[in-house]
Amino acid sequence: MSTSTPLVFRPSLVHRTLAILLCAGSWVAGIHALVLLVQQLPRLMGAIQLAHLDKEPTWGLWVLLLASVLACLFGGLLLLLAALALVLIEGSQVVVDELGLVVEHNALPGPLARRLGAGRLGWKQITHVEKKRFVFVI
Repeated sequence: MSTSTPLVFRPSLVHRTLAILLCAGSWVAGIHALVLLVQQLPRLMGAIQLAHLDKEPTWGLWVLLLASVLACLFGGLLLLLAALALVLIEGSQVVVDELGLVVEHNALPGPLARRLGAGRLGWKQITHVEKKRFVFVI
């Protein structure tokens, strides 16, 4: 193999399509959950005020409100992770040449890409390559 013809590995069309569908579906579900929370928030606050005026316990309603808000925040974190996964799948490639392996994340800024695994490994640094279920371990 010469350096003028390196091997370039990119995610397949199936992987990229699944990542796009996962990201789009996550955004649709997240927006729907946020809309439902915003619609039900005045009703929950009114129920808490009514229970407080009637001298009934309100801790159950506060727990429900807190759980709803925390679920939306956790869903937002999952949405960001789905968007990051889409960017990583769409913009990543592995180049194999005579010098070693190069992992590139073209869609991310340099420092973040290096933090997520971009860079060059020379053949002297690679002791073995092992295939796990979905990934290769070098």
